[in-house]
Parts: sequence; structure tokens; C-alpha cells
Amino acid sequence: MTVCEECAKIKPGEWSEPDSADEDVEEEKPPTAIEIMRALKPGESKGTVPMDEIRRRVRDFREKQSAELKTETSADLIAAYTLLKRELPVHPALVYYPSSATDASPSQAFADSRVVYVDLDKKSVSALKKAGFEAYEADATKYQTDQPVDVLILLNPGGTDVAPANLVRVNGYVFCNDYHRTATAMRNNPDFCLIGIVLKSQRAERDQVFDREDPDRYWQEIDNDEEFRRTPFSWGMQNYNGAIKILTEILGKEKILEIVKQGQVAATYREIFEQAKMNSQFGEEGLVNYKKDSLDFMLLPLPRQKGSTDDIFVFQRVKDTREESENNILK
Repeated sequence: MTVCEECAKIKPGEWSEPDSADEDVEEEKPPTAIEIMRALKPGESKGTVPMDEIRRRVRDFREKQSAELKTETSADLIAAYTLLKRELPVHPALVYYPSSATDASPSQAFADSRVVYVDLDKKSVSALKKAGFEAYEADATKYQTDQPVDVLILLNPGGTDVAPANLVRVNGYVFCNDYHRTATAMRNNPDFCLIGIVLKSQRAERDQVFDREDPDRYWQEIDNDEEFRRTPFSWGMQNYNGAIKILTEILGKEKILEIVKQGQVAATYREIFEQAKMNSQFGEEGLVNYKKDSLDFMLLPLPRQKGSTDDIFVFQRVKDTREESENNILK
């Protein structure tokens, strides 16, 4: 039974008791609606994930939650921050990392700076404090630092969104990814300017480069099948093989073979995506719901010409419109 089939039997926010035949989960607390949504990976559809797999993922998550948390670091993030210290260059007095969970990577990269961590999760904050870091249990959308922020780090901030960007001083920086559309939101903030992106080098898998060329291409969709095929994997974006599978479901094998031969996979997928977008009721940015006859699945947007959602986007604050507005009022 799939998630959709089982969910169809209950009211929103409720969950059914385990079937009597499911002896291995009889004594387990049934998954909540929130746990089910958390268990679904980006790009997955509810109706395609077996309920047994959902229960396994929820069980694993609960076990991790019950265990005492410990801080962790990422070699890739430390390398990215170290690269930016050299390339910008930047020597921050205060590095602020809201919605940090247990990631202590900034403290290694900015060893000579004050690094402040903020998270709503008590266990994460406790783990950071036990490791000797400055951490606070607080709502990052409301938390105020005691001095202007030189470097703000926003990685998968969830509900925190870009609210902390107001704390960044003029000429300060924001380092963020776009997994939760954070970089996209920052791009629309008139106080900030995109100056580059940290991405993997083509020369070596673990080498990273700070790319400052053609920043607008980070938000421009690929133009043709050649670009589509060589685009690296990016969460929340469609890939070439995935597009072929979806187009085969919609158009049939004979038609898709002709489309591939003509090099029209990207163009055809874009057309279907835009048509579905006009009729989609799905609220999450970037995704649209395709429904026709017996077909019902989510469509991911086409990838960008450069970068991916997991790259580090670097924005610099160039002005403070709030301060300008106050000065205009005083005049």
C-alpha cells in the first residue's frame, strides 16, 4: 500500500492504527502526518513510496532524535569558507549562523572570529554548547545579534528564510545555498548584490572555485539538450534522464525516440511544464502538478545554466534601504 492509499482513509493530521497483520510495527507509535512528509525525499511523490519504506525512514529518524546529538563539520563547507576568506578577502569580527542544527563548520574555517549559532532545537543548541561554542536556543526570525553581522550563513534555513539578512552590515556578506530558495530570495533583495558562487571545479572532484563570471546565468534555464545532458545533479531540478522518463509516460516510447533524435527533450519538457503550471494547484515554488487521464505526478523545473541548489551563493550588502528611508523621513 502506498502513502496516498493509506492517507486517503484518514482525516488531515490524523493517522490510522497499524494493521493487525503488521506484527513488526504493532507496538510502534504510528507515523504522524508531519513525519510522513519529512520522510519523503525531494522529488518523490507520495503515491510512489511504499508504506513499509516510509515506516523504516520514520523509525530511523526517531532513533537519531532519541540519541544524544553531537556537533559535526563538513570538509566541503570548511573548504568553501576558507576559499572565500582568501578570495574576497574577508576577516569577520562576527559570523552568524542561524538554523545551524549541529553544524560547527564555520568555527573551524573562521577560527579567529566570533561565531554565533542560533537554533530552535534544544538538543542541537545543547550539543554546540557542550562542544564549547556560543549557541542560543531562539527563534532566528526574531533573534537580534549584539553587533552588526559581517558574515551571515544561511544553509537550508527552512522557516527562518532570509529574515536575518537585516542584521548584516553594509559591505558585509551572506553565504547561502538555494535548496530552500534562499539564494533566489536574496537575489530579489535590493540591498544585496550577487558577486559570485562557490562551485566544484571541473578539474578535480573535491576542488572548489569561486566563480564571478556571468552571475545572471545562475537563474537562467538551460537552452538546449546539450546543456541539459551535461548539467550536474541539483536537488529540486529536473535532469535529462528524468525528463525522458516523464515524457515517455506522457507521450509514449515512439514519440520520445523521435524527440531525443531531434534534440528536443528540453524544449518539449519546458512546453509541458509551462502548460501544467497554468493548471497546477500545488503551492510549493518551483514544482507543478501534472494531471491528465490516469497520470498524476509532480514536475520539477529545468536546471540552470550554471550552478546548483547546493552551491554556496555569495551576496554582499551594498546599501541599507531602511536607514535611507529613516533619513528621508527626518529631512
